[in-house]
Amino acid sequence: GQYRVDYEPAESSTGLFGGNSNWRGPIWFPVNFLLIESLQKFHYYLGDHHKVECPTGSGKMMTLWQVAGEISQRLTRIFLRDKDGRRPVYGGTEKFRRRHRGQSQNGLDGARRKADQAIPPVS
Repeated sequence: GQYRVDYEPAESSTGLFGGNSNWRGPIWFPVNFLLIESLQKFHYYLGDHHKVECPTGSGKMMTLWQVAGEISQRLTRIFLRDKDGRRPVYGGTEKFRRRHRGQSQNGLDGARRKADQAIPPVS
């Protein structure tokens, strides 16, 4: 018999390992953090005059510091609630959706609502 492991871009053809075959496991966020930190260090060295196109194909030029900020905002938005109270990190899972007023989970919803209102929306 022949045994092999194939690379599958995007969604996996089997549920055995789950989800997206590019980023299986908890390592993707720390790797992005290291990338952001590296871009900031390169900006410190290269300065404001060194710019790159971001996003690719947009024609918009940014410093490496600005690119690091753009990546940071994209990562942050994964965890912030949308207008329906859902956080993209949880996909369509209803269990994690914001409860409506009057519904409580261990009496913490009021504190969570105040904390969520204190965080300004990402534009």
